Amino acid sequence: MEELEDPEIPLAAMVSVLFVILAFFMSITTLDVIRFTTAINLPEARDAIKDKTIKGWAVIDVWWTPGRGGECVYEEKNYKDPEMLVPLLTRKVSNLGLNTAYIRAAKDTQYFYISRLVKAVAEAGVPNVTFATAKADEPGQRR
Repeated sequence: MEELEDPEIPLAAMVSVLFVILAFFMSITTLDVIRFTTAINLPEARDAIKDKTIKGWAVIDVWWTPGRGGECVYEEKNYKDPEMLVPLLTRKVSNLGLNTAYIRAAKDTQYFYISRLVKAVAEAGVPNVTFATAKADEPGQRR
């Protein structure tokens, strides 16, 4: 009885087929690009926090005036640049256990200003951020 030999599989042909399949799938696959848009529709907070002395919360109002820019109001003081809040919030985080920043802004506030404020809050070590929008006639908003 003669022994059967192991069949030989041509690997070069298999590699060629795999490259063709790879090229096919790469050509039909679309690349999703993350789109950055500033047209964000924020919800309106009808039951927004009125009391600005909630323990563990920092209530920050954002006033926006088209053409002049934004202004943050924290503890009844105005700050033109959100970065000015970092030392104040850092102190509150370490001394009083501040754990949430509550940011109220008008719907027409520019995205870049809010992103600067969120970055400042994160630098201060505040772990949570809550957002709300306010109408122009509510406290913290200018006409």
